[in-house]
Amino acid sequence: MKLHKLLFFSLCLLCLCSCKDHRPPRILSVADSLSYVHPDSAINLLNSLKTQMGGESESTQMYYRLLQIKADDKAYIPHTSDSIILPIVEYYEKNRDEGHLMEAYYFAGRVYSDLGDAPQALGYFQKAVDASGGNTDYKAVSRIYSQMGELCLYQDIYDDALEAYKRAYYYNKLAKDSLGLVFNLRDIGCNYTGLNKADSSLYYYKAAYALAEKLNNQRLMNIVQGELAGLYTQLKRYDEAREALKEPLMHPYRSNWGAVYATSFDLYFKTGNLDSASYYAHRIAEGGASIYAELSAHWVLAQIAEKRGEYSTMMEQVRQYAACTDSIQRITNSEVVGKMQSIYNYQLREKENNRLKAENTEQRLWISYILLALVVLVAFGIIYMQYNKRRKERLKEQLRKLEQLKDEQYQKSAQFIDENNKRIRVLEEQLHAAREKESAQLPLLELQKERYQQLNSKAEFDQRERNLAEAAFRQSSIYRYVHQLSGKNSLMVDNDWIKLTNAVDKAYNGFTSRLYALYSFSLMEIRICLLIKANISATGISVLTGRSKSAITSARKRMYEKVYAQEGKPEQWDALIEQF
Repeated sequence: MKLHKLLFFSLCLLCLCSCKDHRPPRILSVADSLSYVHPDSAINLLNSLKTQMGGESESTQMYYRLLQIKADDKAYIPHTSDSIILPIVEYYEKNRDEGHLMEAYYFAGRVYSDLGDAPQALGYFQKAVDASGGNTDYKAVSRIYSQMGELCLYQDIYDDALEAYKRAYYYNKLAKDSLGLVFNLRDIGCNYTGLNKADSSLYYYKAAYALAEKLNNQRLMNIVQGELAGLYTQLKRYDEAREALKEPLMHPYRSNWGAVYATSFDLYFKTGNLDSASYYAHRIAEGGASIYAELSAHWVLAQIAEKRGEYSTMMEQVRQYAACTDSIQRITNSEVVGKMQSIYNYQLREKENNRLKAENTEQRLWISYILLALVVLVAFGIIYMQYNKRRKERLKEQLRKLEQLKDEQYQKSAQFIDENNKRIRVLEEQLHAAREKESAQLPLLELQKERYQQLNSKAEFDQRERNLAEAAFRQSSIYRYVHQLSGKNSLMVDNDWIKLTNAVDKAYNGFTSRLYALYSFSLMEIRICLLIKANISATGISVLTGRSKSAITSARKRMYEKVYAQEGKPEQWDALIEQF
């Protein structure tokens, strides 16, 4: 096959060398034909003609530029600017070249699709449809509708996407393009998935698979099976999903391996096969797939690590997940387009706007800017709500509460009072100088001094109140009783726990409720914390709770890890509870 391509390309070059000035259009026709089957060869051929095009007519040069865009598009080279296509469109509009105008509009739509401007892309695709008129190149018309359907689908405008996909299917049927029909059926099935119509979706996916099987096209069969497996997984029909995944997993293709592996780790995770889920999620996380697949992979890997108690791994996956969400947000911010039905109607309004272009240009721009701003705001709102649901928020909230606790403790500490006293002494010096100069800053300095004095008074009051409450607790009958009981190797009963809980809550400002707000600890973990607060040793805690000393040590260590999401020592947890 490679030899055949080489000979074909060499023939084209020989033909080029033998041509005179009037022959380039024939070579351009060869490049046009090559762009569909061997776009790389078409690009090379067009590049070889570059110097020669300078002396050709304007029509030949415009055709040459159109073919350059076409070859790049067929070779999946992303378009990065509209500066080349716009003069081509303007030329064919001006000259009413119906033969090339539809193609120029189509590739203008492809350019704006790559640039992330969906309204412009849809507008040009609609113009391409209008320009097709009596065109009998049904495959070309089908491609236009497929592109329109894809744009609408990505904006979740499913009804309009479905209409475009069905039109694409209709024209491919007229063209008798069986390969194209497989993709059309697949696209319609995907669209019905978005509409939550599982029965219709399954019908079209199975029809696409049956046609691919009839054509004996393994690649198409794998693509359809991979997407069908994803649908089965959504519907919790896991056995059918496994069956559908067998062939795609055995022979993955570059075009769909990411989707197949993403479906695989989702299926295996939901069915409890964590090893397989971890394997395919790691393959996705290593890169090469879409950012959305990587996002899901890191989330699944974090949940697997949590189930296995691998908390450092879990935190790393959570960080990778957060990095992916940030990347998605940046992509969304730069490429955000409409989520509303009115965006698809853009191309319909464009017809009328062209007639009024001279007098309405400024108004049209303002409307576009406002719509884009609204879409950006809606997109940001959706992203913000989604972020609030993420697991990392719970970890952040726990750390925030701990920081707040430290701050509250600091504002009641002797260090806080000493630092305020230093500030007061500095302010007194400034006040003395201000009084001598009769400065206008005098009232402000006095107010600042008064504020620090009030803060110290509150901190000293809180210290006295806490000391008195703590002293009262340590003199209480339940405190003495618990200490006596720990030396007798006796268990505490429910009534003892109730009394101890009430006494600790009273002495330490709702101790248990604040613990529950920090994390949903178990009853035994709360009781261990109560005994730590009552100055019971680890040995005593094991006696009073009926647990081994090693179990008490593990529980204290585990509570620290739950709150901080990192490894710690039992003594670190004891220190936190003593200050809590």
